[in-house]
Amino acid sequence: MRFNTLSIIIHLIWVTLFISCSSEDALNDDAYVDSFTNGIEESFTKIDADINDFPVTVSIFQPGLLLLPNECEVIIIGDNSDKTFSVLNREGHLLSKVGGEGGGPGEFRSVMWANIGSDQNLYVIDGLQFRISKYSFENGNLIYDDSFSYKNPTNQFLTSVYITEFGNYGLYQESEGFMHPENRFLLYRLDDEFSPSELLISIPGNQRQKFETPNFIYYMPFKYRSQTKWYLDGEWFYYLSTDSTDLFRYNIRSKETETIDILQLEERYNTPQFTASVKDYYSNTEDEDYWSVLDEIDRIPFFDGLFIKDEVVYLTLLPTPGLEGMTLVLNMDLKEVKYFRTPQEFFPRGICDDIIYGIDFRMDDAFRVMSINMHLDE
Repeated sequence: MRFNTLSIIIHLIWVTLFISCSSEDALNDDAYVDSFTNGIEESFTKIDADINDFPVTVSIFQPGLLLLPNECEVIIIGDNSDKTFSVLNREGHLLSKVGGEGGGPGEFRSVMWANIGSDQNLYVIDGLQFRISKYSFENGNLIYDDSFSYKNPTNQFLTSVYITEFGNYGLYQESEGFMHPENRFLLYRLDDEFSPSELLISIPGNQRQKFETPNFIYYMPFKYRSQTKWYLDGEWFYYLSTDSTDLFRYNIRSKETETIDILQLEERYNTPQFTASVKDYYSNTEDEDYWSVLDEIDRIPFFDGLFIKDEVVYLTLLPTPGLEGMTLVLNMDLKEVKYFRTPQEFFPRGICDDIIYGIDFRMDDAFRVMSINMHLDE
């Protein structure tokens, strides 16, 4: 019984990861027409942009993380295939490479999260070894410094950590496991040993989809159910549920909270045509039970990604199978919304000088690091 449960959960996790990729071949004129994205095009101004492959000159098979230190002189890319981090210059040439799969110092069993702290050091969470590894920069090279072991509170799991000039912070997911639908996220202030010292806020968890087998019932995240996205920009911690246009933020220094509601979108309803397009697009997963739950869903989430830089919000729409992707740009100072088009599964990860860097997670596993040069003055 235990083996079967674990096997099914691993299978569902694999399917979830598999569908997070897309194929450029599916972008064609005969694809399903999405009235929701058409409505966005009619309501907001388009930002013209040049889309290019980033010239990576080394072998990075599955780029999953992309980080830009504040100076934007280098780009750090995490490779899911071998648990390494490569430092490249802006021309794509390798400067250094660290990490690797293993249990030794600076090696990883599972890279759960990576972030550049305010001290400009790289911090990486290994969720299987329960430790945080720290790397410093020296002349464009990443150098392993130290590792810090941590313990999760009961029924809580560290998902991200932030080292800021105001202190250390960690976001935990609280859950009794995948046999229960309930879950939430908790933002803590951390002490010097990366242990929770003060609970700051509680935010909604991911909506889990119910799956049934002849022997048991369990609940898993699902691409077309609401999920929680978050991002730390300066002293503001932002978060939202992907089925809502309301964006919330919490100030880690002053502890004030705000709701940002400048974005108004029409409801995104599921339709038989949309469901059919999803099932057809992902038909090679050969998992009819997994996709059959789409028939139970009335509304489709708006978003699939959140990125923020200098209080400008980039919201990546949950893509419609077979169509180009779209990212909304919310300028909170001007209270204006624009958009630009992208490859279907492109997710922004950083921005320098109006150039957005991100990863296109393709279905054929040929993940691409890409840059998008936005023409904001035109």
